[in-house]
Amino acid sequence: MASNLEKLTRIEAPLNAQLTVAESRELVDHDAPRTLALVDNGRIIGTVHSPLLVHAPGESKLLSLAEPIRVVLDVSTPLSEAARRMSAQQSQAAIITKEGKYLGVLSPNDFLGEVGRTFDPLTGLEFSDRLREWGQACLEDGQEITIIFIDLNDFGLYNKRYGHVVGDHVLQALAQVLKDHTPADAVLVRFGGDEFAIGLPSERARAEALAETLRGLQVTVEGVPEPVGYSVGLAGGRRVGRAAEHGAANVDDLINAASRDALARKRESKSKRPRSLHEALAAVMQRDDLGEGTIRDAVILDRGAEGQLVEVIVTRPNHPEPRIVRRPVKGDLMAALETALRDAIR
Repeated sequence: MASNLEKLTRIEAPLNAQLTVAESRELVDHDAPRTLALVDNGRIIGTVHSPLLVHAPGESKLLSLAEPIRVVLDVSTPLSEAARRMSAQQSQAAIITKEGKYLGVLSPNDFLGEVGRTFDPLTGLEFSDRLREWGQACLEDGQEITIIFIDLNDFGLYNKRYGHVVGDHVLQALAQVLKDHTPADAVLVRFGGDEFAIGLPSERARAEALAETLRGLQVTVEGVPEPVGYSVGLAGGRRVGRAAEHGAANVDDLINAASRDALARKRESKSKRPRSLHEALAAVMQRDDLGEGTIRDAVILDRGAEGQLVEVIVTRPNHPEPRIVRRPVKGDLMAALETALRDAIR
């Protein structure tokens, strides 16, 4: 009988790594983006994501596009273990073998439906049901609980600016940082799309210390110039008004309260962003992580119904002429200045 992993694996012959991109385009269905295995001299040497073949130079060999193999799984591997290993390696695909021989390729999306709502293959975390079950059990056992809620800031912008693969890496990077700092007696879950939550069987003081630690961490992702922003809220640690017989409702109340606290902190953080051009310029120039360039001057240009542009004049080391860059202002002047400065020194 075939295992669950074997049923989900896309069993297909690998592409010859010595083929050119132009030759491979005739063999690949571009309407169904997927990860393909590459073989060279009878050995699987890497993978390539099919959308890359659309834009890569036709004369290039597939070997030049090969991504290293990070995860190799036998078909007998349990689905949850497969998801955890792929998440730990931040891998978008795994090579599946049977009796030591290549069988096919598996991506997280291939088994997302199989693992259901209880486990997230992308981050290796359980979903919100686990937090509710844990919280209810703690209350029934007479334990105090506190919920810490973590919400990514402007997550949609990562997908728009850098693509969904980078967006996935952002989620994985934050999940890994949270794993590294979650105590052994606590429960960490991916609560929703860009939301995470930690449940602690303790009073509020311990949770506040952990929340403060999380707020001070820096999460970085390759390909993203700025640290990943997120907000941290918490609720609980004060038993007043809660009874074990209403455990499920009480856990939901605490989760909602922690989520509201995270949202309030996010709004407060945004409200502190500089609003005037002078304030925004001063704030940007105090930072040392935006590259080797200096804004010599900046002005706001009104485009009428289309909104505003910021025009930035940037001087760069070893460049005799300054560079002028214009970028739209979409509600956050400082972000527009940061983007213009980065673009000017590329």
